[in-house]
Amino acid sequence: MGAEALVRGAQWVVGIEQSPQACQAIRQNWSALAQPHQHTLLLRGDVRQKLLQLPVPQFDFIYFDPPYKSDLYLPVLRLLWQQGCLRPTGEIAVECHTKNPPDLEAILAIGWQQQRIKIYGSTTVLFFCGH
Repeated sequence: MGAEALVRGAQWVVGIEQSPQACQAIRQNWSALAQPHQHTLLLRGDVRQKLLQLPVPQFDFIYFDPPYKSDLYLPVLRLLWQQGCLRPTGEIAVECHTKNPPDLEAILAIGWQQQRIKIYGSTTVLFFCGH
């Protein structure tokens, strides 16, 4: 998704990835696509820890795509909310498996407001805003 954001003209693209091999591939792709006025930063490690180290205080768009069977959905969405990572006019997209989505009621209880749902076969993307 970071590569797509660069192609679409994003000024800043920040990613968090745990796998060293994936980080290497992402860095190469971003480096090949980024224009001189675009900035990229890829943090390697656990998303729950790295979210606390973000140099950009707020984002217009966040794409969250954890491993589908992970327990990261609610803790990360809670942390994003608590850290105020999304601008008031921003949107967060959460990718999950269609047959096993995260607990929508728990996400709404954090404070996120559901905007829409897109289903692409076995993949679902849930969109939320913070206002």
